[in-house]
Amino acid sequence: AKLDLSEDELGLLVSVLQTQPLRKPWAALQLDQYVWRSAEHTKTNDTSQQLIRKLKQASALQLLQLVDQIEQFKVRQSKLKWKKADLISKDDTELSARELEILQLLVQGLSNFEIGERLFISKDTVRTHIHHMMRKLAAADRTDIAVKALRDGIVS
Repeated sequence: AKLDLSEDELGLLVSVLQTQPLRKPWAALQLDQYVWRSAEHTKTNDTSQQLIRKLKQASALQLLQLVDQIEQFKVRQSKLKWKKADLISKDDTELSARELEILQLLVQGLSNFEIGERLFISKDTVRTHIHHMMRKLAAADRTDIAVKALRDGIVS
């Protein structure tokens, strides 16, 4: 029989095992190590105590099946995050103050590196803001951002 874990218990397992992905041949051993590490910590909540109890009683086969449950849980969580991101992005069309600063410098023809130097941020942060502006303005690239911003009067 498959282990019957709640969503909270699966979430706890995923968060604890995040740093080390489960591999099927070693899953039973990894989960067993988790049980003993968790049992050593004195501060455990009800969910973790129930989880530890269930894992201690589980067979190797049940632990291997648990890997599939964990992967399915991760997929469900990922889908929820994407749905939330879609909901946020539909309402998130206004440029932030920082994006407007970057846009003003972008229209002047500065590179990401030069914009970063002027605003005391990394070129990677500048690139991230530009990607956000591309999404918000439905622009294909940085040139398209500049053209739309000038045409729509966002910057002068």
